[in-house]
Amino acid sequence: MSQAVRPTSRPLVAAVALLALAPLAYLLLSLTGLSITVPGVERTRPAPDFTAPGLNGASVRLADLRGRPVVLNFWASWCPPCRAEMPEFERVWQTYRDQGVIFVGVNTSDRGDKAQSFLLESKVSYQNVVDATNDIAVMFAATSLPTTVFIDREGRIVSRRVGAMSAQQVATQVEDLLR
Repeated sequence: MSQAVRPTSRPLVAAVALLALAPLAYLLLSLTGLSITVPGVERTRPAPDFTAPGLNGASVRLADLRGRPVVLNFWASWCPPCRAEMPEFERVWQTYRDQGVIFVGVNTSDRGDKAQSFLLESKVSYQNVVDATNDIAVMFAATSLPTTVFIDREGRIVSRRVGAMSAQQVATQVEDLLR
């Protein structure tokens, strides 16, 4: 004999099903190249400061970049959506760098030599840093890769996107930062 689901357990079943499907939804977003804007990020929230070693040897301190729009992109070389979007970011950076926009890639899990090899292979020329302890990723809630955070001239987080972004999507966000 099968037992009927009691009405009081339906919300619990729905919650469990939703939690089980969330990773699948993220995977589908990543594989299709779509990205989502994460709600709840407000223009008044200041970006947390950090200092990180650069893959080219020069450290980056976020507070030193205040006064210029900043695009932080959290990535890893083993992440297919990250690999796919890196040339897109490079194209947008080449277009807007003379307008003062700073792009900083934040590598979250590769050893320096693997990350450096990937950057050379993909011809990425904007600054990249290493987040060996994932402290920076935690500060910016970059729990999935890729995650991109857009910071205005005043050092406030404007938006945070999860998933691979096209050059057009990045350019639209950068245009917003320049207004």
